Amino acid sequence: MRVLLLLVALFWIAAGASLILNTAPTRDAAARLLDPARLKGIALIPLVLGVFLVLGAFTLDRLFWWSFLIGAAALAKGVYLVRISPERAAAIAALWLREPEERTLRLWGVVALVLGTVLLTRLAG
Repeated sequence: MRVLLLLVALFWIAAGASLILNTAPTRDAAARLLDPARLKGIALIPLVLGVFLVLGAFTLDRLFWWSFLIGAAALAKGVYLVRISPERAAAIAALWLREPEERTLRLWGVVALVLGTVLLTRLAG
């Protein structure tokens, strides 16, 4: 379970750094990845990750709440993405990826970088 949390932390750090340093290319890559036609298949990633993290949380002492909360959020996201209509998915992708200013996306990059760093330090300590 620690390995899965480590991968989540490293992904957050990489995504945050990418959003801060290369905002426009990261925005374009995320928009291509979150194409509404492919959204149902992509929804399996947070669903599977969420199940592993929630179930694995019960094997961790110090990291129980980190694992449980990240897993619950991933499960909720996966369920939402499975049930969403393609029109709503396109609207949400535009709202989160196309419409925000570059400063807003960089702020989300800082948030992801901080979350990943905090999780990584909790895993290491």
